[in-house]
Amino acid sequence: MLRSLCLALCVLLSVTRPASAQLSDPGAAGFANEVGDFGVPPQEIVHQGPPHAPTPLVVPGATTMMTARLYSALQARQPMLLLYANEGADAIAGSHWLFGAGRGNGFSDAIQERLRRKLEALTQGNKNAMIVTYCLDSHCWLSYNAALRAVKLGYRNVHWYRGGRDAWHAAGLPLVPVAQEAW
Repeated sequence: MLRSLCLALCVLLSVTRPASAQLSDPGAAGFANEVGDFGVPPQEIVHQGPPHAPTPLVVPGATTMMTARLYSALQARQPMLLLYANEGADAIAGSHWLFGAGRGNGFSDAIQERLRRKLEALTQGNKNAMIVTYCLDSHCWLSYNAALRAVKLGYRNVHWYRGGRDAWHAAGLPLVPVAQEAW
């Protein structure tokens, strides 16, 4: 796990802003409206509706993370596993692109089992490993579902980066092409 996490951080740190750079003030809505409240209540089941629709503010059992916090954690080289659950190729450097991880019908489906095996391999079974899920923006349920799935698998340090790629880009931070992983 440490080797994978260190490699991801080294890749990320080689393309992020210089240490002296500061993020601009995103305003009350955050970058790309990452803190916008759309009045959607949190749910504890895999979202079955359209994947691109307004999301709740929180994932039960996980912590909602904003751009400034993620950027700060990465700059501090805090070990984490970035899971990209969207269906497009540009992502935050060092991310693991798990196409389809946010799809499925529930916590007893084949996707849950595949994700269990992949997370176990990536974390070497460490249920306290920091996992950050994200996708396109605050209107994307794929990362919400992926975070819910990780929580249901017993991971205790799950974060949902609600603003996703759009917020990262709006903050002036780079996105890079990433390869879809077999899982």
